[in-house]
Amino acid sequence: DDYYPYDIHEALFFLIANIPEGCRLFPNLRHLEWDYGDTAALYAKLFVSKHLETAICRTADDDLPQFVQSLADGAPCLRRLTVRPGPVDPTCLSWVFNKCVMRFEKLQVLECPYASFTQETLVELAKLQDLQTLECNLDPADDGPSYSSALCTESFASLTVLKIRLASLASRAVSLLLSFRMPKLLV
Repeated sequence: DDYYPYDIHEALFFLIANIPEGCRLFPNLRHLEWDYGDTAALYAKLFVSKHLETAICRTADDDLPQFVQSLADGAPCLRRLTVRPGPVDPTCLSWVFNKCVMRFEKLQVLECPYASFTQETLVELAKLQDLQTLECNLDPADDGPSYSSALCTESFASLTVLKIRLASLASRAVSLLLSFRMPKLLV
């Protein structure tokens, strides 16, 4: 018998839609890699675990902010969050981190190379005491020099690796970033 991916997808959708709230398929899950298409937020309710330490999402899903919100709500031990290739709207993750960054209090690595973070988001992320690695874009709508206070080394107490894509920023912002004294600054 041949099967079609859509048949499996529909069966999973039906299964998930009928699972009682709070039920988890893998309650002790520590590592989640999500490569599947456009339903990350829907599946998150099954896979997000209070023991989850690593979440890697490789989808350009419109529901990506809801997936990250689910991680904030249900994965208090999360230490690494990687989002690639990234959201369809590069700024859509900013509001999630602005709203619930302190729920990611144990986060050490945040890799969102295709997400654009605003100055406000960086100020929120700077509150994460254990954050060691940050990879992101800077929102081109913000003025480059306005990032100076948000990215100063005093703000990010534990940050040792900062990876920023600067294609859309002014040269003044680039020189500002290069003036920071970090062990590893990748521009």
